[in-house]
Amino acid sequence: MLFTVAGAVAMPAQTISLEEAGLEARADLQEWVLANPGILGPAVKVVTFEFDGMATAVSASPDRVNVLGLGADGRLVVAEVKSSRAPDTDVVAAKYAAMVSRLMPESLAEHYARFRARQQAPLTPDEALAELQAHAPDLSLETLRRPRVVLLAPDFSPALTASVVWLNEMGLDVSLIQITAFRSFVYGQLGSTSVPMISVSQIYPVRQVEEFVISPERQRAKEIADAKRRVQDASTVRRLVNAELVADGTMFTISPPGDLGLEIRSELEEWLNADPARRTAYWQNELNGPLVWDVDKAAYTPAALVRHIVEQATGLSQDHFGTQWWRDPTGWTLVELAGPSSGGRGALYREFWSRWLQTVRAQHPDWTQMTVLPAQNFVTLPSPVRGTHFTLAFVAGGRLRSDLFIDFGTTERSTAQFDMLQSQQADVEALYGRPLSWERLPDRGAYRVADYGEGEITNQADYPFYIDWMVDAQERLRRALADILHGGGPGSFGFERR
Repeated sequence: MLFTVAGAVAMPAQTISLEEAGLEARADLQEWVLANPGILGPAVKVVTFEFDGMATAVSASPDRVNVLGLGADGRLVVAEVKSSRAPDTDVVAAKYAAMVSRLMPESLAEHYARFRARQQAPLTPDEALAELQAHAPDLSLETLRRPRVVLLAPDFSPALTASVVWLNEMGLDVSLIQITAFRSFVYGQLGSTSVPMISVSQIYPVRQVEEFVISPERQRAKEIADAKRRVQDASTVRRLVNAELVADGTMFTISPPGDLGLEIRSELEEWLNADPARRTAYWQNELNGPLVWDVDKAAYTPAALVRHIVEQATGLSQDHFGTQWWRDPTGWTLVELAGPSSGGRGALYREFWSRWLQTVRAQHPDWTQMTVLPAQNFVTLPSPVRGTHFTLAFVAGGRLRSDLFIDFGTTERSTAQFDMLQSQQADVEALYGRPLSWERLPDRGAYRVADYGEGEITNQADYPFYIDWMVDAQERLRRALADILHGGGPGSFGFERR
């Protein structure tokens, strides 16, 4: 039931047909769903409608709207929309799912390109594939093999509902979405006005208890996905802390990703709006608790804090990619700051190191044999002495860094060699031409001799200046340390040469 409320008075809205609500024709309902793909599930992109190829195998029904979508997880979404009660035969949607599961990413992109052309926004197949991959980074043959089915209708027969429950128990992912139209009346000085409204609700599986009704096969898949999230989050945090990509005290704001369900998002936003402190946390370079929440000043991992916040807001205890939920003041997520393999800052790093490598190959081909360009904030270059290497990096605070990194495997050996090197600090800095930063990293049992410049990866126009600085800083550092690293003096490292 739906009510219009005015103080203590609650007037029940009248249930009407979709046609009475303005969705009179098949095309109206189709366009309504296409314009609101979130109805099909979290972060679904419409790939095409009335999918080409199905009509050759299954006769088209006059009132059938077939929509093919792609979730952010790389899985296809096969949607059937009915303007009246869904008949028992709609379980044939499982057949459609089997048919589209044979699609390849390239052929899916071709269908998407044709769909965009019909929407007066043409793309080439390559552009279409790139857009689909940006929407679903995990898109692959494996993810396309496991489509899910969504049935949307005003009502479902008992036989159909029973069949859907059984199919889910057998491992097929099928959801029932009920579309209900209402007419409410708003009263004013000139009388009452009729206002049509439409409610969209997932009635199976019920979201709050979905994890208790899914099949063992789907439960295992969920457990594997949750484990993958935890591993990826931990890897991202480790990279951020070890490379000092984020400065202590940097403020992060929670920003739920697009694949969050509409109902959960609504509850979460309402809870966050009640107290602005709930949205923010501050960074500290600690592996076990890098985010300090403004509410309780306790330290959390990104995933643990997201889980805690969602549970507080909705009562649901679920794992999420926590590093995708937190954004710094410039809008970058923790994943993007860590340098993902594609998109975000990773794409900018790859572009920069490509230009840098061209210069190094021409001027110092002995520095590196690198062929694969990193999508991360740093590159490592070999040193003549085992246990050391040179590094060039973009680090927190809009800075560039050129350094010699010392890590002989044990704290004792690394400390002895760093102390020996620092005892010659005056001579090294004289040869370098300016002061250096002599850094002890006790949390890592390592040491660094570094120089810093100014630079931010997003300032693409300044890439030539950054490259010049990095090349010059490396030339100076190698020249200043040449005798020590090559064993040419009494204070040389004296460890095994590469």
